[in-house]
Amino acid sequence: MKQIAKLSHLALISLLTSALLTACTTNKVSQTSTSEQTSQSTATSGEVKKSTPKNDKKSYASIFEDYQKILEYNATYHTNLAHIQELLGSLNIELNSWVIESALYSPDRLRYTFLDVNQDGQNELLVGSSGENQQIFPVALYYLENKTPNLLAEGFVAGHGGARNAFTIYQNGDVVTASWSSGTGAGTATLYQFSTNSPQPKQGNQTEFQLGQDKLDQLFGKSKAEELDLTALNWASFETPQKPASAIDTTAKNMDINAVSAGDFSSLAGTWKNGKGRVLTIQTDGTVNYQDVPDRNYHINLNYANIENGQLTAGIRNPDAMASAIVPTVFIPKGVAITPIAENASDPTDQTKDRLFSTQYLMPADILAQEVFYRVEE
Repeated sequence: MKQIAKLSHLALISLLTSALLTACTTNKVSQTSTSEQTSQSTATSGEVKKSTPKNDKKSYASIFEDYQKILEYNATYHTNLAHIQELLGSLNIELNSWVIESALYSPDRLRYTFLDVNQDGQNELLVGSSGENQQIFPVALYYLENKTPNLLAEGFVAGHGGARNAFTIYQNGDVVTASWSSGTGAGTATLYQFSTNSPQPKQGNQTEFQLGQDKLDQLFGKSKAEELDLTALNWASFETPQKPASAIDTTAKNMDINAVSAGDFSSLAGTWKNGKGRVLTIQTDGTVNYQDVPDRNYHINLNYANIENGQLTAGIRNPDAMASAIVPTVFIPKGVAITPIAENASDPTDQTKDRLFSTQYLMPADILAQEVFYRVEE
């Protein structure tokens, strides 16, 4: 299992989809079953079943159990990854850790649908993440073999190391997966084909490619027009677990940075305001809401948190940002002077109060004084 680290949200998954269509080949193609590929059916998008038989959820019960565990983890710990290994080990079917972390940051965007990819009367399960303009970014595709769910493909962006995964479903039931490195652009694409004679998809051609030249789908004789329109499918939301009592908003008297660094955000809960008049609210699950951005949930991120000079440096994550998604944020308990400050200036803030501020550079004292948030007394 890969090491857990920060992860950009579905906007980067969007990049996966576009990159999947703009990758290129180094012409190192391993031919495996050309005759089988040419014999595949050419079903249209209108032929894909959109109904959800009552027994589908029962057939994929173990998968729904896995996603329920992910949502319950989010409701309990939100984006604190201290217990993530326990979650990974409890899943019925192993998922890439980056898939799980993305889900933890945006659980409300998770969707699922059933579709009969190869028109054999047995539905597959597709999990996706909803975006703007009703876009759906594919996250995982499952199929049944001997009534047992299996994972065929995943889509994710690694938080570090540059690993990328994506997959595209075509109208005739073919699935193309791609794995590559964002650093080198080198990757491997694989064609999978479902057959009406077998529930297990068969691996077809496998191609090495290099980003930046010919379109990847053309390597398999396909085009963007042949892609399955995911927005035309009937998507449903996963059942949302109730938020535990510990996540109910309360206002603590004193900031406890040791507890915060361990994932307990209760001492931060409440409303905060800075010298510019900007207001934010922190809940005990680590959710941060800015008054001037009412329709967006930010989250406290502890992936690289550290305590030094009596201050906790962590981050506040914007799940919709493609770049600089995590802004460094400093939490300072009352009685502690903020350090360092540009030009070795003295702390201009009120040290009798808890404070916090976000910044990507070393601020001068006059700017810091306006940017620092204080808890609003109730």
